[in-house]
Amino acid sequence: MDIETALENCLSQYQPVRPKDLMSKLHQRKIKISRSQLYRYANKLSKAGKLDRKNGIWYYSRPTPFTENLSSSNKRISSWESLKKALAEIGGYLTDIEVEKRRSDGTFDKITVQGIIMLAGAKTMQEAAKIIVPDEYEGFLLTQASVNEADKLTWQDVNYQVKKIEPIYDVYVESYRIAKLVKPHEPYYFGG
Repeated sequence: MDIETALENCLSQYQPVRPKDLMSKLHQRKIKISRSQLYRYANKLSKAGKLDRKNGIWYYSRPTPFTENLSSSNKRISSWESLKKALAEIGGYLTDIEVEKRRSDGTFDKITVQGIIMLAGAKTMQEAAKIIVPDEYEGFLLTQASVNEADKLTWQDVNYQVKKIEPIYDVYVESYRIAKLVKPHEPYYFGG
């Protein structure tokens, strides 16, 4: 695997990410890359529209194959766009949600992601999305952001922890993620 492909794979799994944490992840995978090479590849990905860098944090987004290089009459709608449309028709819109992402050292970084919260009691949303929230979960966060297991969030003054992630694919490309939420066993304070 070439360095650029390895970098894109790592970015897609651990985003948003700080450059120094990305270097650490690459080195853990036995990929030899210098800091200057990392930034050179990052500039290339930025120019291609795959990498967004804000306040020292890197966000990776892979273009959806259904919307690339197709004439407007042949474009297929991605699973994510289809889901957003179905939920918007019943008043379920994307919203900003603060998430505490667990770092490898056990600390948390606060980030804001866009997503749609679907609670267990929201039967109309579940019917529109054709997604059922099983009894073992309090709800789902539907998002394209890199939310991972053990991340924390607060929604309407209720604390949740991501118990499991289920990626939803369009062919071979991840379209969005279902972050399955539970109430944490031990109390925690958001921001602490």
